[in-house]
Amino acid sequence: MSITGFPLVHIFILGVTTSVWAVRTTENTSQAPALRLFASSFNAGNILSKDLGGDEMSQLASLLTVGHETPNMEADLVIVGLQEFHDDGYPMADYIGDHHLWNDLSRQKLDNINSELERLATPPNDALEAKRAVADSLKVMQEELRQALAKFREVMAANQELKTSSQVTEQLASAKAWAQNVSRAAGSLRTDISAQRQKTLEEQLVSLSEASEAVLSKASALPSLDIADKLRPIQHWTDKVLPMMTALLPNVWTQEGQSLAAAFLKSIKKVTIVEKKLTSEVTLDKFKEKVTASQESLGLALRRKHANLSMKLEADVNRVIQDLEAMGQDQEVSTSSHAHADSSDFTNWVKGTEAAVEKLLSASPISLDRKKVKTQLFVQKFKAAFHCNKAWSKKNRHYDTMLFVYANPWSKWTISPIEWFNSECANSHGGSRAYWGCSIDNNQGLECGKAVNVMLLQASHPELKDPLRICALNTHLSFEGEAGARMENMRAAMEQTERARCDSVVFVGDFNTRLHCQAGSETTPLYERSVNAILNKFCNEESCELGNSKEEGWSMSNESVWMCAPAFIATTCNSSALRKAK
Repeated sequence: MSITGFPLVHIFILGVTTSVWAVRTTENTSQAPALRLFASSFNAGNILSKDLGGDEMSQLASLLTVGHETPNMEADLVIVGLQEFHDDGYPMADYIGDHHLWNDLSRQKLDNINSELERLATPPNDALEAKRAVADSLKVMQEELRQALAKFREVMAANQELKTSSQVTEQLASAKAWAQNVSRAAGSLRTDISAQRQKTLEEQLVSLSEASEAVLSKASALPSLDIADKLRPIQHWTDKVLPMMTALLPNVWTQEGQSLAAAFLKSIKKVTIVEKKLTSEVTLDKFKEKVTASQESLGLALRRKHANLSMKLEADVNRVIQDLEAMGQDQEVSTSSHAHADSSDFTNWVKGTEAAVEKLLSASPISLDRKKVKTQLFVQKFKAAFHCNKAWSKKNRHYDTMLFVYANPWSKWTISPIEWFNSECANSHGGSRAYWGCSIDNNQGLECGKAVNVMLLQASHPELKDPLRICALNTHLSFEGEAGARMENMRAAMEQTERARCDSVVFVGDFNTRLHCQAGSETTPLYERSVNAILNKFCNEESCELGNSKEEGWSMSNESVWMCAPAFIATTCNSSALRKAK
């Protein structure tokens, strides 16, 4: 299908037509730049966005946005008013923001950002040298800790069983030879064997403790090494470039863009993570816990064996002869199960620290493009009545009046909507999308979509003390109604902007104005004159322009008293709000 409808008007501010409107409050004496506003309006002639093909949607979006990013005059705010248009789910609204707004500016900005990020992410030589020094220190650490752990495991392996001294073995052998005399020697034998076993146990426990302490001491000494000093050049570089990188990445990204930017910044911050991993005792806590648990578990097992042997020996001595043979076997008690130190935690630590150092100064790849930039969109819609969009004949259907406002993602101005509605201007729920502002219902009888969308926005700038309040309005006024009714609709709309204390007003729409109003003494409406008279009024040899002709809209905003055909009844404009806004 082809796009049809009434002519496109870029911006209509109560009779003034322009593409970009720069405003600044009179109280502003700062150095803040002008806030540039671009506005367009289109009566689509009752079409549905879902019926538009790709080329048609692109054509319409281009018409609505052409001129919004004139070099060095890029608009901070784009206001689009649509009448008799159906955009269920807002594919057209999103398409305009995603594909037709600030594309050239975004490419320029993103090229600069990508280039600057690449430059900032290139570490200096002293940082690279620091990374090599950290890697070398890490190897020394790992080797010292590896040796201590090997010694500990060796001692653990040698002390799995309670040892028996050679003196005990000889005494047990002698006991068999003089069994008949063992009763007299039993007390002395029991005391001597217990003492020897206690001494052997204590020696084993000391050996375990010393080996364990060597490992724990080595592990605990790691945080005190000079890793932090070696990392300092990298930390200095990171502290310097990180704020600059963050400043280059304003919060204008889609979810994909946010993830990409976050991963990049995290990769730059690696030095903090690496330092903690290399120097924090927390890193080796599990490893040290395993070593301590292994020592304690084996020590407990040896003590239990000693206690069991002592008890058995006591019983054997009491039985003397008949249990003497068993007493010779007392040194062979089954091994109790206990925890033992393995090297998995140490190995994991080695692998983790090596990987962390390797990632140091290795920024994640980042290439930001237009698809990753989010354009803020604020919507207000007046939905045509049920009988309008469900007419039996598609050509008789009439659709909605809607206002789309887009904020430039690269502007130094921060644009935010302010909630605004009242009894004369109602807000409605936007379904999947929030509606900002309100709409004035001007329908008479069975009219469709005759309304004014009103949206209140706040524009803040770092160099501006007080934010600006901007009112964006879009309307579809009555085609059949009288000029006085249209004037009253405009007056009511402008009254909303006064109540909202707007510093500036942008009013776009299909005003349905006619060349039938006159100021002064003329009594014949322009449209009743000859074709030549009309052409002579607006055309010269080169072009035709409406100029400052006293058509309906001009009269409303410039004359206190004006008359409209056919009756030429004098109409007085008493609305200060209407006239102040021109």
